Amino acid sequence: MLKNYFKIAWRNIIRHKAHSIINISGLSVGIGACLLIFVILQFELSYNTFNNNFKDIYHLVTKQTAEDGVNYNPGVSVPALDALRLDFPQVKFAALNSSYGSQMTVPGADPNNATANKKFIEPIGVFFMEPQFLDIFQAKWFNGTEEALSQPNMAVISKAIATKYFGNWNTAVGKTIKMDNTLTLRVAGVIEDSPSNSDIPMKIMVSYITWKQTGNTYGYNTVWGAISSNHQIFVQLPANLSQKSFESQLVGFTKKNLTDKTRSIREHLVQPLSAMHFDTRVNNTLGDHLTSKGTLNTLTFIAVLIILMASINFINLSTAQSVGRSKEIGIRKVLGASTSGIVNMLSSDFMILVGISFLIASPIAWYFMHKWLQDFAYRIEIQWWVFAVSGILAMIVALATISFQAIKAAIANPVKSLRSE
Repeated sequence: MLKNYFKIAWRNIIRHKAHSIINISGLSVGIGACLLIFVILQFELSYNTFNNNFKDIYHLVTKQTAEDGVNYNPGVSVPALDALRLDFPQVKFAALNSSYGSQMTVPGADPNNATANKKFIEPIGVFFMEPQFLDIFQAKWFNGTEEALSQPNMAVISKAIATKYFGNWNTAVGKTIKMDNTLTLRVAGVIEDSPSNSDIPMKIMVSYITWKQTGNTYGYNTVWGAISSNHQIFVQLPANLSQKSFESQLVGFTKKNLTDKTRSIREHLVQPLSAMHFDTRVNNTLGDHLTSKGTLNTLTFIAVLIILMASINFINLSTAQSVGRSKEIGIRKVLGASTSGIVNMLSSDFMILVGISFLIASPIAWYFMHKWLQDFAYRIEIQWWVFAVSGILAMIVALATISFQAIKAAIANPVKSLRSE
């Protein structure tokens, strides 16, 4: 019986080619647009949640209140790090200082031939970093350990950077890199590449102690009042210490250490790692972009609007089809067709339309998303299940939308429809 329903549905689609093409085209565009929006939303909302312990990790933020208003800085003054460890021994702290647009030089085989050197500009992803940072963020090591960053002039690099600089990442350890023609660094470890949904793209990590020894070259400053967005501190709270409790204790810490040392009134707040990507007040720029929740809400609204418009279109189509096939429905009922059978017959037409539209929309959406993402250093990984879930949802929405009109047509009195015909 089900086979016959689909045969009838297919014949109706073939019989009304122009009508079917218009419907399929409109549905394909709508489903494709929703697929693209769904992939973007899924990716953006997953930022910084790849660590098993991400719920325990926080970012320390400085709130500054002055005569011209309130602003938030992702940075924390350098001397605060040691003071925090002294006052909160039960909490794990880790600091980094970012360097943007650094030039990395890989010496060639002949040290006397400068033209053999390979030079790379790294816009983001270069950090002076404490070894504790890689422990908190559970870095996966291919070579070396986090202790590699406890010594001066040492660097840990990602697998992608190791391959890019040296051809084979297995041979990277022990090689040297020159940073900004100032620092000569020895590669002491290789770690797994940061996920694309990370606001901290760890590519080249230079030991934090190296930064201390460079003085003002990279902005090292031990004055309490000095603050730079480049120098940031991350926190891992123990299970028995909540965010609210820690922030209340930070009030006393700030008063003790910053009173009369700054022109503005400062407060230290903690920002959950999972919220870091969406907090445009702080405007943290360690990664390549931030996304406001307002933008994501707008995209969600657009997707819902597209689905709503598709649903209205389906209602109109099912109404028109039911009216156009009233004589057929009446004859089938007179001949003994059940209400459920007629509902299944009418629904199968739309299920085939939705199925064809989805099969057309999926590869088109994947192609355009894939081509568009090639221009980005950090890309969305398009998973197959996204399309599977979207297809199932499209079928459910379509079925729920047309069921009312199909049932209404199926339970109508056949005498009225045959008399009018």
